[in-house]
Amino acid sequence: MEEFQGPANDPVEKFLNSRFRGPVHAEFRQQLWRQTARFLHRRRRWKRAGYLGALAACYALGLATTKVWLSTMPTPGAPMVIRQDVQAHAEPSAPGGPLSMPLTAASPSDGGPMIPAFVLERMAQSCPESRSLLYRRAGDRYLAEGDWKSAVHCYSRSLDAGSPHEWAVSKEDNWLLMQLKTARQEENSNAKSAG
Repeated sequence: MEEFQGPANDPVEKFLNSRFRGPVHAEFRQQLWRQTARFLHRRRRWKRAGYLGALAACYALGLATTKVWLSTMPTPGAPMVIRQDVQAHAEPSAPGGPLSMPLTAASPSDGGPMIPAFVLERMAQSCPESRSLLYRRAGDRYLAEGDWKSAVHCYSRSLDAGSPHEWAVSKEDNWLLMQLKTARQEENSNAKSAG
């Protein structure tokens, strides 16, 4: 295969093919080498300083996040109070009225905005007196996060832990909970008619 040859009169080809003989200036070469080396070393130092600054900033943000997270956590050992919604979740304590005293449990009121859904789910497993409420709160969190499978699981557990009168659809229910309550009511009425 032949190499491409341009026209013989092409000035660029003439320039590239010619060899220039010039005086060798050793002092000029040394000065150019020192300037280039200084520039490259300076650039390398700034790059390293940038990496170190970014690492230090990430570390500081991590410490700040941990400090904020720990400051919002409840103190261990202190009992927390769950106040149940009187219309939706409380059973009458006496023939005269609804449950008016708060239930104490190891959970924040209304599930707390900073507690993850899986923690609420675990708390519901270990707290039988407010199991239905905690599963419902965990289902709400899972639904807000877009985890529908876990939301259905928690809502179903909430309905299992609650009484059949809690299966009535209310205006506070979200669309998924309404569908599950309706399905549970139909299932119950089909079981009664079949049996």
